[in-house]
Amino acid sequence: MVVAEGRRRLQAAGVERYETRERVAGIAMPKSLKYFKLQVDFAVVALTQLSPIPVDYMLDGYWPKLDLGM
Repeated sequence: MVVAEGRRRLQAAGVERYETRERVAGIAMPKSLKYFKLQVDFAVVALTQLSPIPVDYMLDGYWPKLDLGM
């Protein structure tokens, strides 16, 4: 559940596309997206370690915001 929400948020931000572009073309992923992915991965770990996992774990308050201004 929490992992799927993290994946959904990363997909919505286009992280996978930039990771693929970085691997294939060697064009670095923007630092803001790398930082966002790191934060989402951390949130997934933190939320899955809670007992019980919050029922409202999908709310934006539990998740980082993508800051494209970095």
